[in-house]
Amino acid sequence: MTNELRRSLDNRYSKVKGLDQEWYSARKRQLDEILDKLQHLHKLNLDDRENIEGMKKKTIKLIATYSNITMKTNNFLSRWERKHGSKLKSYQSSTLSSSPTPSTFSSSDVYDDKYEPDFLFNTSRAW
Repeated sequence: MTNELRRSLDNRYSKVKGLDQEWYSARKRQLDEILDKLQHLHKLNLDDRENIEGMKKKTIKLIATYSNITMKTNNFLSRWERKHGSKLKSYQSSTLSSSPTPSTFSSSDVYDDKYEPDFLFNTSRAW
């Protein structure tokens, strides 16, 4: 299941690569960490009755964090597409072999993390 989610993420957000690589890479890294933790939880022995409730809580928290980051990434991409849709098409269809022209768009145009609680993007603290 986690491999399918990873492939889905790669397909969905592939157009961001090169245009706002830093923001995309940070979100992708966080989502990958969450998927790794979910995969680890899945592999644990569920016969240990004492830990089942704790594992359920951790799983719910990880899924909520994953959903939150995915929602923010989708919103970011949607705003970028609305603002720069024509630039995206020309960027993708560009046949120039040289490096692409830098984008004038930055993630701060649509995303300001000062409004985000720190724990949402620090998955190591949630674990």
